[in-house]
Amino acid sequence: MSDSTTRETSSDAQSFRAAPPRYRRAIVLGAAVLTVISGLAVATLGSGFVADAVGDGLYTVLVYLLIAAIAPRLGPGKLAALAFTASALIEFSQLTGIPAALAQVIPASRWVFGSTFVGTDLAFYAIGAAAVAAVDTGVMRQLRRR
Repeated sequence: MSDSTTRETSSDAQSFRAAPPRYRRAIVLGAAVLTVISGLAVATLGSGFVADAVGDGLYTVLVYLLIAAIAPRLGPGKLAALAFTASALIEFSQLTGIPAALAQVIPASRWVFGSTFVGTDLAFYAIGAAAVAAVDTGVMRQLRRR
């Protein structure tokens, strides 16, 4: 890694620590609301493989944003890793049958925990985490320049 790359990475991490937490929270919570609306639109208006893939990606985007609201000083790399890990753990929990049983009792829980393990969902979680981290980095850079 070159010195300029190291400085850029270090600079990005510092910008997340330097951003006022309340301001960052407002941004990520607003983005979380838009993500929920987008996810509901995809779930109700879409169908098939593409809708499922987009929904999976949006799921991890929402997890990322919620973690960022709780810990606004974390950088995008750590947030993406945490969001992917949380999404993957929930996906693997579906192998236990507990989320499916919970969905029988509380149908709305299916939106959070799902019910059936699908291995390809993990790829879309990774794509969602990478995409939101890239967007987050770009937004924070733009805000820092202003």
